[in-house]
This record gives sequence, structure tokens and C-alpha cells, in this order.
Amino acid sequence: MTTATKDRIFKGRQYRQQIMDKISVETSVAETFSPGNDKDKYIKTLEDNMDKLKSMIDDMKAKSIHLKQDVKDEFEEETQKLQHRYDEAKSRLNDIRQSGGDAWKELHDGVLTAWRDLASGMKSAISKF
Repeated sequence: MTTATKDRIFKGRQYRQQIMDKISVETSVAETFSPGNDKDKYIKTLEDNMDKLKSMIDDMKAKSIHLKQDVKDEFEEETQKLQHRYDEAKSRLNDIRQSGGDAWKELHDGVLTAWRDLASGMKSAISKF
């Protein structure tokens, strides 16, 4: 194995670990964040974290251009699944945004479930590559 290959493998592992760490941080924020009484603050916090996860998905897609074609095809399939999970989480967040009164607090569990699905999908996709 050449030094360049070893370096590429090492950098790939570093990148995967960085993404895994970021996902863990964002997931823990969602897990510990409760609706409280401030709907706007709740939505803003979730939107910020959703944006961070979307940025990670986009970054993963950009990095995939360097993969071999067979691996790249599988990775693109995984990122399509991630996009679907992201869209689902975003839809749940929109449900909260549109809800009235205190009904938005009851939607928290659905958002949290969608968030967990997205985070676990991201971890699964990145661990494969």
C-alpha cells in the first residue's frame, strides 16, 4: 500500500469520525431539548439543528464524488434515503409551526422520532463508507 493510499484512508476515517461526532452532538441537543413554553425558540433551535444536519448531508454528497462508481452508487442511494428522512423531519417541524395553542407541544414526540431516524440514518450511511 502506498503512502498516498494510506493517507487517503486515514483522512477518510478522520472525516467519518468528525461527522459521527457532529451527528452525536446534534442528536443529543434534540434529545435533551424540551418544548418548554416558547414555541418560537423551540422552532428556531430545531431549525438551526436541522440546517446543520442538512449541511452534513450536503457535505457527504460532495465528498462522494471521489468514491469508486460501485461504492458511489450505493452511497447515493443512502443519501437519497437521508434526504427522505430529512424531508420527513422538516415536515414534522412545519406541523409544529402551523399548530395553534398548545397543540404544538404534543407534536414534539413526532419531531423527536423523525430526528432520531435521520440521525441514525446518517450514522449508518457514514459508517458504511
